[in-house]
Amino acid sequence: MKKVIIAAAVVSATSMGSIGSAMASDWFIGVEAGKARNEVTVEKNTYGKASDKVKHTDLGLRVGKYLNENVRTYATITSGKNSWGHGADKIEMKDQNLLLSADYLFGDGNLKPFVGATVGTNRTKIDTAVGNETERSFAYGAQAGVVYALGQVDLEAGYRYLKHNSTFKFSQGAPGMKLKNKDTQKVYLSAAYRF
Repeated sequence: MKKVIIAAAVVSATSMGSIGSAMASDWFIGVEAGKARNEVTVEKNTYGKASDKVKHTDLGLRVGKYLNENVRTYATITSGKNSWGHGADKIEMKDQNLLLSADYLFGDGNLKPFVGATVGTNRTKIDTAVGNETERSFAYGAQAGVVYALGQVDLEAGYRYLKHNSTFKFSQGAPGMKLKNKDTQKVYLSAAYRF
């Protein structure tokens, strides 16, 4: 009986080690979906300034590589849109990101918490009654969450903060308007296939 328990422990420890080392050279491709919130400030010459937190569903694709058991790098493209207001005050916003990220995953088991950093570009398109504008800006931020490895599939839940200052100035129409898209906060779920 003792020999069976020892043999089971050795087989278990060996298979756990091979799972970790197998991940070390794996590429992965996946999808993510989440709820994002952009902080938007609108300034009108005669009405003053107003801030709003615009929420929208954000969808994305990612591709990356595990450099070792605890470090991964990946590129993500995301897109989301929303509108608020109505009539002449209606504003439609489409928010897109192209990001490069690196994460550090803690631990050796199937469930690993992670933290990471992100840089990239943000493209925001605004449609209003006084004009349409598109702005690109540098984006940077951080993310944290947990990854659960289930065979060749990684299931992930996380939070990402992105800072980007996109400023729009609409000179057409009276009284004129200035809009700033300051940052994005996102809670997301992701699934990726390792190969």
